[in-house]
Amino acid sequence: MNQAPSPRRGRCLLVRRDYGFPNPSVPGWKVLDLRRRPLPPPEALRDGGGLVLLGGETLLGWARTRERPHLWKELAGCARTFGLAVGFRFPREMRKVGQALSGAGAEVEVEDHAPDGRIPPLYLDMGSRPGLLALHLAYEWETGAAAARGGVALLRVAHLLAGGPATAGETARALGITTGAARSYLNWMEDAALVRREGKTMALRHPLLSMLFTGEEAAPPREPSTAPSWNPVELD
Repeated sequence: MNQAPSPRRGRCLLVRRDYGFPNPSVPGWKVLDLRRRPLPPPEALRDGGGLVLLGGETLLGWARTRERPHLWKELAGCARTFGLAVGFRFPREMRKVGQALSGAGAEVEVEDHAPDGRIPPLYLDMGSRPGLLALHLAYEWETGAAAARGGVALLRVAHLLAGGPATAGETARALGITTGAARSYLNWMEDAALVRREGKTMALRHPLLSMLFTGEEAAPPREPSTAPSWNPVELD
């Protein structure tokens, strides 16, 4: 993974990580998970210090509410005055938020975790707990699929890719659909952090996901990983 830009006053840093990788944090900055807590009121953004918002995907919904019609300007102001970092899981939503913040005058930087097939460190810490591993794998898939389009088509693609990487053309022939349709499904799955590019082919995001679609019993991973341990990463 490349060295991340340092979040600092006057900037808005967007950080994207796949499921099971550490959440971003910044020493001395307040961390607020928008998947569990409501968005701070405008006055809190004006009077606080540096802020880390997790679950940045929810900002797109907040910006459409009557209560926060000027949300992007509020966040841009927070970034200019104190510094702002926003964590994401899904690439498409991060791009949309970045465009909105840039349009509101924020100076945006991006640190995107490029998927390379490594097993997320969360799974490597599960030891001999196959039941918990299976639950997390199912949660990773279901939440990713909920963020994508395609319905059962995504399951058909996943069953195919569980057997190994495939091109859009190979996917189309195997499923009896057009290459354009196959490419659309794969693109939607990539935007939902469910698949990754591997040369000219597409593969499931990491090897453990294949167990959901092959009937294998979830077993603790034994594959070594160069990923960081499951602790919040401090960006400084």
